[in-house]
Amino acid sequence: MNKEKIILGMVKDFAKNEIGDFDMEIDSKRRIPDDLFKKLLHYEFLGLNVPHQFGGLELPLTCISDIIETIATANASVAVMLEGHIKTVYQLLRFGNAELTNEYMASALQSIFAFAMTESTGGSNPSFIRTKAEKMPNGDWCLTGNKIMITNGGLADVYVVMAKRTDNNKLSFFVVDKTMSGFSVTEQEKFIGLKGVPVGGIALNHVIVPEYHQLDMTNYDKLSIADSAHADARILMGAVLSGIQKHTLNEVINYAKKRMAGNQRLYEIQAIQRKITDIVTGYRTTQLLYQKAAQLRDQDADDYFQIATMAKAYGSRTAVQSGDDAMQAFGAYGFSQDFPIAHLISDARALEYAEGSVEKMRIEISNFEVNR
Repeated sequence: MNKEKIILGMVKDFAKNEIGDFDMEIDSKRRIPDDLFKKLLHYEFLGLNVPHQFGGLELPLTCISDIIETIATANASVAVMLEGHIKTVYQLLRFGNAELTNEYMASALQSIFAFAMTESTGGSNPSFIRTKAEKMPNGDWCLTGNKIMITNGGLADVYVVMAKRTDNNKLSFFVVDKTMSGFSVTEQEKFIGLKGVPVGGIALNHVIVPEYHQLDMTNYDKLSIADSAHADARILMGAVLSGIQKHTLNEVINYAKKRMAGNQRLYEIQAIQRKITDIVTGYRTTQLLYQKAAQLRDQDADDYFQIATMAKAYGSRTAVQSGDDAMQAFGAYGFSQDFPIAHLISDARALEYAEGSVEKMRIEISNFEVNR
């Protein structure tokens, strides 16, 4: 048995014994319990993709994404919190210079990182971004603007911020940490799904960052920084969506085995068998998509972006449909907040928007096929 299989087995035990029991509480109280968060730090879940030289596990994405699915099967909010962090760490590793990674990578083991692109004037379309970066005479950068709807916004200590440079009007990315003068946290969103994940905004009031805090594409020409972040996130989101569907499947099967309909077990009824079949088919297909995308990413293949987008687009739709099928199988109980089906549907629905709406991703997939 190799190291990755051992780690995944340990994660399955952790998800079952440490996360699963908090699933309903996380949804109702809109937060991850402090004790659980401390255990996530203790067992190095923030270091899954951090290189060995900084004390991390440096696992391949194929393994990390399976870990994220396993955690999402217990609770999707915990998985999405980790997704936001892992995605951001990847961009520092891919586009950060040695001085920057040396400064921040070790702290990634104990501090949450976040990626900040969205503004009230520009989400999926970055051309309307208003946050600006002005070059100072000494070579530093002055950042001014506001970001909203940041996964881990308010919880994170380190942010990768997209801003428009005033010298050439190009979009660039800068590493900002919350200790910098002029940095503040703004509003927290109250979403109906993934309630345990803090999603909030930040304000940058003339925040001064050193030149070496700017991410650089010099040594990578396959994807832009924004597209790289989206692609990594969509692989991990595909894993989250696979986990949501597996969670849904588990709930339906457990209920169908216990529930009687007249003199039959619920699972013996053909209509319920069809729903179980549809749920497991959506789950397995989503799983295959994100696993293929992760494999291609690990190989640095050119076409992993398209498969990652498919995993996210397909998975978000089938996860919502799986929740709807489960609700029908549960009957009136499926509509009750005393059962997890209601929040599983809301969690899946939230992921139809994160990292690009389903409509936007369908356009991207179509354009890729038409133009290649």
